[in-house]
Amino acid sequence: MAEQKSHINSAYAWYVVVILLLAQALSYVDRQILSLMVAPIRKDLGLSDTELSLLQGFAFVLFYTFLGIPLGWVADRRSRKNLIGTGLGIWGLATALCGLAGTFSQLFGARVLVGVGEASLSPAAYSIIADYFTHEKRARALSLYSTGVSVGAGLAAILGGAAIAFAGEVANWFAVYGLHFRNWQIVFFLVGAPAAILLPFVFALREPERLERGEVSGDAWADFKAGLGVIAKKRGVYVPVILGLSMTALVNYASLAWVPSYFIRVFQWTAPEIGFAFGMTVVGTGICGSMTAGFLSDWLVIRGKREGPVIVMMWAAILAILPAVAFSFLKNDLAALAAIGVMLFFITFPIGLAPAILQAVTPNELRAQVSALYIFVVVFIALGLGPTIVAATSDYFFRDEMMIGRALAIVSWVVLPCAVVLLAIARPRAREMLLQRPN
Repeated sequence: MAEQKSHINSAYAWYVVVILLLAQALSYVDRQILSLMVAPIRKDLGLSDTELSLLQGFAFVLFYTFLGIPLGWVADRRSRKNLIGTGLGIWGLATALCGLAGTFSQLFGARVLVGVGEASLSPAAYSIIADYFTHEKRARALSLYSTGVSVGAGLAAILGGAAIAFAGEVANWFAVYGLHFRNWQIVFFLVGAPAAILLPFVFALREPERLERGEVSGDAWADFKAGLGVIAKKRGVYVPVILGLSMTALVNYASLAWVPSYFIRVFQWTAPEIGFAFGMTVVGTGICGSMTAGFLSDWLVIRGKREGPVIVMMWAAILAILPAVAFSFLKNDLAALAAIGVMLFFITFPIGLAPAILQAVTPNELRAQVSALYIFVVVFIALGLGPTIVAATSDYFFRDEMMIGRALAIVSWVVLPCAVVLLAIARPRAREMLLQRPN
């Protein structure tokens, strides 16, 4: 036990975070790559913006959310690294299968399978990281892990743009052997392959000792009901924190889905151009935002504000409102990109902080399950509805694809103030609950 506890806050603990970060980044590359290929997929398959939004959101969410809860139960009782590794192999293969799709239904099915694999990652990863770090350093560790969201989304844009430019040559090589693929299909093959490289590193991770445990009966149904009881008792924190993050994440996912198309349609940028520029913006602001949030939160916690993550999340939502609305009214492309960067900087604050506060108030034997429930709600609302609400606003309210940016601004103007209110409600309840727990 002493040897296991020596890993807490150690260099190896940070190595574990980096490996999990890479898995998170890869999952977002596979998840977001479709947003850069909207135009060719739309043309080849004859799809509307709404149908494309279903491929980006609902198809992925369909099983990602529902499988997360039972997989969270498994993560709380079985090997978390093996669960993550298995999921990694599934979603990498599924991404490659997207390249074999020739119809909307086939691509929809492959995207569903990507969600099945990725459902294994974050509940188990949050639980592992929480066991490697004390409360005073947990926000930084989880924020570092959460930079994988921005790194992956940014790499999807940067590498996706490069892959699109390179795909023609690969397609010509396949054609020599009588295999004919569209360029966008080649891109799916290329981004699905790196999962095989990361697999051995994930399976080689050491499981930390499970700390801050309560009682587990061994009866699955009894433990599940007990978990529901804990969640119900602490709903004053769980509900507003999870819904508050859902609101900010909705704007984030909608931006990742439609900002590339906005620049291609309105400013006539090419896919490789916006892929590189937006990708660098997402990576830079995402890393800076997540790590700034982690340090600010831990700084507040050390100084007695144990609800520090909630305070930082609330102010981030406030500061994101203006740039989220303003970018679509700017006539200069670089000014619009800068406004989006400022918005993304603040929008990334809650990604690592919400898990930090939830892990802090949750017993160890329920952490992965609570994380899965949190992911269920956030992904269902943010990814399942975010891109589609923006697309539907453009398709059915403006009736003009050139207004996709204005549609994103309207949605942001509505949901970000809701996030502020929810997090303000959560703050005093989180403080009261955390003061009752030891460090």
